[in-house]
Amino acid sequence: MKMPEEELIKSEGIYRLLFNSNPSPIFIVDQISFQIWDANLTALKLYGYPKSDLIGKPFFDLVSEDFREDLLQGFREKKTFIGKLKQKNKKGLIFYVNLRCSPGVYWDKLIYIIITNDITEQIQTEQQLAHAGKMATLGEMSAGVAHELNQPLTVIKTGCNFILRKIKNNQPIPEETLKTLAEEIDAQVDRASGIINHMREFGRKTEITKTAVQVNETINGMLTVIGRQLELRKIKLLLDLDPELPRILGDKNRLEQVFINLAMNARDALEEPAITEKIIRIRSFFEKDWVKIDFTDNGCGIPKENQEKIFEPFFSTKGVGQGTGLGLSISYGIIRDNQGQIQVNSRMGSGTSFILQFPALKDKNEKDQGEA
Repeated sequence: MKMPEEELIKSEGIYRLLFNSNPSPIFIVDQISFQIWDANLTALKLYGYPKSDLIGKPFFDLVSEDFREDLLQGFREKKTFIGKLKQKNKKGLIFYVNLRCSPGVYWDKLIYIIITNDITEQIQTEQQLAHAGKMATLGEMSAGVAHELNQPLTVIKTGCNFILRKIKNNQPIPEETLKTLAEEIDAQVDRASGIINHMREFGRKTEITKTAVQVNETINGMLTVIGRQLELRKIKLLLDLDPELPRILGDKNRLEQVFINLAMNARDALEEPAITEKIIRIRSFFEKDWVKIDFTDNGCGIPKENQEKIFEPFFSTKGVGQGTGLGLSISYGIIRDNQGQIQVNSRMGSGTSFILQFPALKDKNEKDQGEA
């Protein structure tokens, strides 16, 4: 039975009143074409479009290219989902939103109801906090990095001294010896340059950018930064990385920060004098659509009463001046922002395992989404 025209007009008026008075931007989006069918006044104001320009536009046009795959994966589920999104307004200015998307029916058509909330200031604060964490990490690792750079410099110095000594003594240098020296010096310069460039890239303050990431490469990048420090502390590193591991969609720089934080936590847990053989195991594997990484140490362990607190900001069991209490809190936020999960298993006196998991990209050979 059809609603009388007067009631229909009244119902539409109430809908419009509620729709346009909502303080959050709301979009009605077609489930098939992803075109915008309707948007409230708050959406028009935040995104800077007149309604005539917004209606019919694909919702993806409002989304930063490196976050479109994230959104598409959510749409594919055909159910309510919540996530963070990087968007842009009509002028091309970037901002961040919390997004809630729910499937529904509108005028007998299948649609998504999308509600967003601007969280740009919150994201900027989190980025500043994460960057401060990186700087603290770099400061803490400076001794290990200096030692790592000293090795290629020593090789270069030794080679140069050999050449100078031969010149001063008027002694010829066989061509093959000279060629070997030149190749070795060139290789050591590349090594030192690689370390410096990696540290600079890690310490750089960057926008959140999601690309197709090979987790094994990120773990190896982490070892470039902290590997030598583990060696100096006589910590044995055991790697078991699946060579066929699918890629994930994430921010490579920030994921490396997570791995460095976990490795440094494991390093600190192995400081107990009673531990004779210090071991950190890092394993990557694929299981039921998830890429998983297991960081395990045989250190002192975490008391049960602290295991639920370790991801809280400023919580630390270390002494004064030995830690900021931000490493695991920042890591938890980064993992969550990359659609990941983390859990901890620990026993006092036996060690600790941190298990991370991220949804795998469906196609292993999928191109870098940041280049889309």
